[in-house]
Amino acid sequence: MTVHTIADEIYRELGSPSDYSVPGVTFWLRGHIGDLNNLISTEFSVSSTDGATVSPDISEAQKSIFKKLFNLYFYGRKILSNLGAAANDVLEVTSDGATVRVINKNEISKTYIQLKNQEEGQLKILIDKYNQNGSGPCQVAGDDTISDDTVNTFILDPLRP
Repeated sequence: MTVHTIADEIYRELGSPSDYSVPGVTFWLRGHIGDLNNLISTEFSVSSTDGATVSPDISEAQKSIFKKLFNLYFYGRKILSNLGAAANDVLEVTSDGATVRVINKNEISKTYIQLKNQEEGQLKILIDKYNQNGSGPCQVAGDDTISDDTVNTFILDPLRP
């Protein structure tokens, strides 16, 4: 699978935002493959020959986690762009049947913060489920039990070696 394919999926899932492009998302994904590796203890890399192929092959669960990482970045950028000195109060002007409304950017930022928090929660769940499904058995192999006969022998004859 290529980084470009994942970027295209992300771009379409976000509704093709005008302030981002597939190449921009691809660039971000290439630069943050290490974040994915750190979160789920993998060793993905982007091919140096074509700059697009992810190796080893990335599973659907891993791809979902990678997409969530970008979504967190995306909503974080939206929050930053709506905060600051450019915040406006709600202002509505009606004249001759036409209405103009200016919305407070802080309220928009609050919505983006809620979306980002939701994405963080979903990312945590995805990582927990991924780690849970990828964990090995917790059982010790072998016969480490004591039979009833051995226990009874020790109880009846405590001096027996």
